[in-house]
Amino acid sequence: MYAFTEPPEILFITGREGDAGSLPSALGDERSLSRLTWSKETEPPAADCVLLSDTLDPEQVVDVTRSFEASDQSIPVIAFVGDRAGSVERLFDAGVTDVIHASPGATAPAVIDRRIEAALALAEQTPEHTSEYDQTPLLREVTENINDVVWLTHVEDEAEIQYVNNAYEEVWGRSPEHLYEDRMSLLETVHPDDRERLREALQKQVQDPDSYDEMYRVVRPDGQLRWVHSRSVGIREEGELVRIVGIVTDITERKTNQQQLAAERDLVERILETSTVGIVVIDTDRTIVRANEQAATVLGTSQHELQGCVYSPEDVRIRGPDGDELPESAFPFNRIKRTGEPLEDEQLVVDHPDGDETIISVDGVPMFDDDSLERVVLTIDDVTARATREQRLEEQRDELADLDHINRIIRGVQKALLSTETRDEILQAVCENLTTADRYQDAVALQSVGEEALHATAWTEGAGELVDALFSKKTAVAPAGPVQRALATAETQVCHPATADNLPDGWRGALQSAAVESVAAIPIVYDGTDHGVIVVFSAADTPGCARKRSVFDELGETVGHAIAAVDSRQREETLTALYEATRQFLTAETPREISDVAVNTATDVLDLSGIGIFLFDEETNLLEPVADTEQFLEFFGESPVFGPGKGDSITWHTYVTGEPQCFADVRNSDRLAKPDTSARASLLIPLGEHGVFAAASRESGVFTGQRRKLVGLLATTVETALDRVAGQADIRERDAALEERARELERADRLLSASRTLMEVMRDATTRQELEADLCKRLVEETALSFAWVGHRPADSDTIEPRSWAGVEDGYLDAVSLAPESEEPAVRAADSGVVTTVSNVATQMREQSWAREAIERGFQSVLAIPLGYGETDYGVLTVYGPEPTVRDDGVTDLVVEFGSAIAYGINSVETRRGMLADGATEIEVSLGQTETFLNAIATLVDEPVSYREITPLADRATQVLFSLSDPPIEQILALDREFVAVESLTHTRRENTHLFRATLSEKTVGTDILDCGGIPQSVTATPETTRATVRLSTELTVREFLDRLGDQYAETELLARHPAGDTVEGGNIRSALDDRLTDRQREVLVSAYESGFFESPRETTGEELAALLDLSQPTVTHHLREAQRRLFSCLLDD
Repeated sequence: MYAFTEPPEILFITGREGDAGSLPSALGDERSLSRLTWSKETEPPAADCVLLSDTLDPEQVVDVTRSFEASDQSIPVIAFVGDRAGSVERLFDAGVTDVIHASPGATAPAVIDRRIEAALALAEQTPEHTSEYDQTPLLREVTENINDVVWLTHVEDEAEIQYVNNAYEEVWGRSPEHLYEDRMSLLETVHPDDRERLREALQKQVQDPDSYDEMYRVVRPDGQLRWVHSRSVGIREEGELVRIVGIVTDITERKTNQQQLAAERDLVERILETSTVGIVVIDTDRTIVRANEQAATVLGTSQHELQGCVYSPEDVRIRGPDGDELPESAFPFNRIKRTGEPLEDEQLVVDHPDGDETIISVDGVPMFDDDSLERVVLTIDDVTARATREQRLEEQRDELADLDHINRIIRGVQKALLSTETRDEILQAVCENLTTADRYQDAVALQSVGEEALHATAWTEGAGELVDALFSKKTAVAPAGPVQRALATAETQVCHPATADNLPDGWRGALQSAAVESVAAIPIVYDGTDHGVIVVFSAADTPGCARKRSVFDELGETVGHAIAAVDSRQREETLTALYEATRQFLTAETPREISDVAVNTATDVLDLSGIGIFLFDEETNLLEPVADTEQFLEFFGESPVFGPGKGDSITWHTYVTGEPQCFADVRNSDRLAKPDTSARASLLIPLGEHGVFAAASRESGVFTGQRRKLVGLLATTVETALDRVAGQADIRERDAALEERARELERADRLLSASRTLMEVMRDATTRQELEADLCKRLVEETALSFAWVGHRPADSDTIEPRSWAGVEDGYLDAVSLAPESEEPAVRAADSGVVTTVSNVATQMREQSWAREAIERGFQSVLAIPLGYGETDYGVLTVYGPEPTVRDDGVTDLVVEFGSAIAYGINSVETRRGMLADGATEIEVSLGQTETFLNAIATLVDEPVSYREITPLADRATQVLFSLSDPPIEQILALDREFVAVESLTHTRRENTHLFRATLSEKTVGTDILDCGGIPQSVTATPETTRATVRLSTELTVREFLDRLGDQYAETELLARHPAGDTVEGGNIRSALDDRLTDRQREVLVSAYESGFFESPRETTGEELAALLDLSQPTVTHHLREAQRRLFSCLLDD
């Protein structure tokens, strides 16, 4: 290694006394070590190697080194520099062989030994290798001033590391001491992934150092990785490998750059493929060498077709921002190539073959190589959406500017509204403020009047012609066009006359003549109430953006609020005044007084001059004015009366339908009663059943919603007052009616009592005279009547003769005339055949003498009741009361029935007397030609037909029984359908006799004879005439009976008259049976007898008898048994 037979002399030089201890003591075990404290006067002793302590400053190290050079000693010098790395280069320049970057005490002895051996080995060069100059400074220069790590090994020492330069610490970040101890310890610093490969390489290096070439990663103590490239070369002497010198280059930066470059390439590719903008690379011959997918998408082609084409793909048309096709010279590539300047945000339009277009933004950058243009890179971005947004933003900026202008106008309107007091002032202020700037030239305010009608209320100075052309200054018009849509939607409507297709007739021409480009209809709406429309006309094309319409809507709401506030204030004032007026309504007593108050209130409070009240007259069925103003009469005429037969009119139609009528211009109505009226706006409100409240004005459209409500409120108050007055009158009338009703009920009760009395009298009376006298007596005694009498007209006189009377007559019947020309109630009732009532006799005192006679006797009311039964007149019953009465139809009806009952009683008495009394008269009469049902039967069978039985039924019906020997049964039964009066017709046969029972709804000859007081003994009908044998009581004269019968049968003729025979006992039995059997029992008994029910064997079964009578069989059985019991009782009882 080095040629020393004795241990080398090592000189350790320090900079201060006592510093020797800083050198490791183990260093001197195999070497001769001496120490020296340096001063400039010190002569350096002889030594083989010099160690300089780090206590020497750099100047002293330089002095020591030069002192050895000056003594021609070629001694290696190793300096400890500690942390003074900045002075290393200067020390090497001064001739220092090696430096250790630590202090002596902090350096391992082995490291110091190897450094000494390396320095001695370098100094052991033969003279031919060093020539005539010292080689050590050159070696130091090479090894210590290069960035690569240099190491040296001796093969004969098992390739142990003999030398490593300072670059090792820079690269590895650690001291090389471990290498001197074991060169394979290098593997511990290598990345685990490279460690095994390097181990094999190091083992092979000893045999073939020249082939050693490895790249691996070093892990520094701080965890940092370093890439190194390690190579070695063998040094041979005489062909023998004696040393290996290695060089390790730090290639971390190169590796990093390579990795970064690869990553950048990957990044570029990813950017190209994932970029949201298109990227195109074009070389100088205009060929596209690279284009990403987005560029192909933007240009509407494929990436394959785009790459390799000349600048622009086929079928792709490029236009400039102005819309013209872009010339080739203006293409971005040509401009960049021509100017060499970048291009930024050049917007172009791409027309695709399918007709679509794309707005693109192009950025371009020239790529130079040594001032020579190599390529141009273009980025292409689809900015269609952005351009659209920018255009929209620009439009919005214009809109905002316009809105700002509108807002300034609105603020002006709001300020102007603060000083307005009325609705008209508000609308005029709005119109004027809207046209203060040049943006809007005219404005018109339309006020809502009536149902779907508008009236021009306010307009700007120059809008007069537009008002005349589109609306009207005098009359209300129906909304149309944008005005109608604004009212319907409650939203502002904007239209442009040049393009609108739904303008009303005449609008387009009028607007074009006025140079109007746009129209805005702004609804005036607040809190759901429509107050009208403001129409704004502009000479500029006003965009109808939603935001502007919203601002206009707010303007309409603001104006509506102001109008509502004014209306509310006026309403409060009016309501207060109406409330004060209500007190007058409360004190009014008549409909006329109420009407006068209403007219005065409407004139003073509601500021209406044309007011009138029509009330309905129930007697004439007409509406007549009861209160009005002068102007009202001017509108409606001097004597306006409406109703049936007076022609159609708005007033009458309002009353009949009960619906209010409001007209912005009454001339538009087809029910105008006065076509030349000067009235325009009209409002008519029904007052229930009382009449109509009418208001009119010379101006059109004055009855707005608010005013209509106020007039309606006044009308409601008037109707309520009229209801009150009518109600009070009704109450008074009802009270009076109730009192009179009570009196009438009392009288009716007396009449009922009298009716009971009549029934008792009828039951007990045996003669007519007895019945009449007893009736008059009982009426006076049991009622509050003063006088009652019954009279009749004898057959030979027209004057009524009193027959019976009772009560305080006091000569009345002798004092009054009862002749036909008299007005006495009894005469009038007898003549008319109806009840005659005089409720208050005193009212006729001056005109009628009988009334004066009645008053003198205390008679204050009279009731005359004609006594008629059927067609027979039995006279008249007249009663006189001490008090006036009120006529009552219910009582009158009862009195009529009472009179009929009396007449029936008289008839019954006469009939009974005729049947039972001795000395009765029997007559035979011919009734002449008659057309009764029995005459039709006689005509059919061509023989006389006689009644076997006549039974009166309810409701004036009669059941008759007749028999025939050999009749045409079917033809007779067919008569049931020919005669309307025949309700039923049945047939039964008894041996050789055929019995027919007919129920007739009309009276028969037999019943007429009974009604006239006679008792028919037989009635025989031939085809032309009817004859009857009649029994008359002694109280009924033949003449009186013939007169009665002659009234019904004009051809009545007396054929014979003779006294009736004595009444046989059988007659008494039959009379007793008639008294004891009911009509139904007698009918069942007779039908059973005549149908052969009692024959043996029976000719008719019980079931057949029940079917014949249209009764159930148990009912028939019951009636038969009861009738038989009564018959046997009459025969067998005493």
